[in-house]
Amino acid sequence: MNDTHTDNPAKAPLISARGLSKSFGANRVLKDVSLEIRAGEILVLLGPNGAGKSTFLNIIGGTLEPTEGALSLSGEEVSFGTYSGGTARGRGIQRVFQELSTFSNLTVAENLALTSVGGQSLSRKALLDHAKTRMQAFPRNRVSVAAEVSTLSVAERQMVEIARAMTEPGTRLVILDEPTSALSAEEADQLADLVNARAAEGVAIVYVTHKLEEALATLTAWAELRGVPYEGVPVGTIKRHATGKGNADKDAMIAAARARGFSPADDNEADAIALLLWVIATNGGVA
Repeated sequence: MNDTHTDNPAKAPLISARGLSKSFGANRVLKDVSLEIRAGEILVLLGPNGAGKSTFLNIIGGTLEPTEGALSLSGEEVSFGTYSGGTARGRGIQRVFQELSTFSNLTVAENLALTSVGGQSLSRKALLDHAKTRMQAFPRNRVSVAAEVSTLSVAERQMVEIARAMTEPGTRLVILDEPTSALSAEEADQLADLVNARAAEGVAIVYVTHKLEEALATLTAWAELRGVPYEGVPVGTIKRHATGKGNADKDAMIAAARARGFSPADDNEADAIALLLWVIATNGGVA
């Protein structure tokens, strides 16, 4: 997948991936991925399991080393031998996993303080007050920051994880993996507001979803795979298409999917697009 854009050379990308590939034995799961992510950009990845999304994001997040390729953060090349999840977090890269990672035996406030510098040395009152402020990422939430996480619903735990990543001091990039999977429609709307607000402040967002309509609502560009991760065909290069935000041409996406050799039934068009496209959205738009 090749997608480097240099329309603004004076502004170095936050993330620059060049020729990333990953193989597990003879199985090549990622092939020659080049992608730039800039501050304030919202990048939506829409695709099926096996498209390479998680592999790519694991490399960015420091939990997987590529077989080939290079990665730079704000123009500084990463040494994969010393790059880890902790290193990535220290560089401002936060990730909200589909599998929740909060500690169930700790309170919400304690979980929020775990990853904050100096957070664990706060007094109990300061700890609770700080946690209440951070949970206002979801303005109408009813989560008690003094409650143990084990007592929360899955949706509430998901909100805690998202709030922790989005409000962490020094955050520069947040990777959200299926963030609305347990959220109500109202909570998903609050998340959309939060994503847009943080992007406006310069935080880059990578948003992974299988929900076509959710992606279409924010699209300013979409991407056509030139190699399809389907039936053993590896991911190749992509072509990006610019569009007005919220005005993605669904018919054109379906036509592109069919042109790649997949002819779905009328009620299965979303699956066709998910199989054949990574959809990319950015606040600023990409030509």
